[in-house]
Amino acid sequence: MPQRGPEKVATKNQAVPRVDYWLPKKAVSDLYHRKDKDGNPLEPLVEKAKLELFPDLYQDKVEHLVRITLPENFELPPGAAMMRPSPWSLILAKSYLRFLCEKHHVASAELVRHSRPPVLPPYAIMTDPPPQAFTETIVYYGDLKRDFDEVQK
Repeated sequence: MPQRGPEKVATKNQAVPRVDYWLPKKAVSDLYHRKDKDGNPLEPLVEKAKLELFPDLYQDKVEHLVRITLPENFELPPGAAMMRPSPWSLILAKSYLRFLCEKHHVASAELVRHSRPPVLPPYAIMTDPPPQAFTETIVYYGDLKRDFDEVQK
C-alpha cells in the first residue's frame, strides 16, 4: 500500500481524483448499505452489480476481492483490507482485455485473477500451519466497457 500524502482537493469544475482498492464482500456491502451517524440511509458508493459478484456460499480457504474505485480522500470502512492494484497491473489488465475483445470480435470482456501464496518450506514440516497459509485469492478486475470507461470502436 503506497503512503498517503496530503489530502487532494479537486480544482474548480473537476472531480476529486479517484483510487482503486481491492475490497472483500463486507467492505463492499458497507459501501452499498451506507448510513449516517443517526442511522439514516445514504446514497451507495458502489453499484449493486459489484456486490453481486461475490458468491452466495462461503468457501473455506478462498478470499474474493473486487476492484472498487473511490474518491482519494474517502475513508474506508473499518476492517477493510488496504490493498490496491498497482498502476502497472491495471495497464496490463486493460491491454489484455482490449486484445481479447479485438481477437474474439466482442464488445466487452471481464478479467478475474486466481492466485495462491507460495508454500513456504516451514509449512511442509508443521503439523498446524497458519490458517491463511493456503488461502486462494480471487480478484475481479472488472468489465472493460463498464468499469474501465473504455469506448469501443
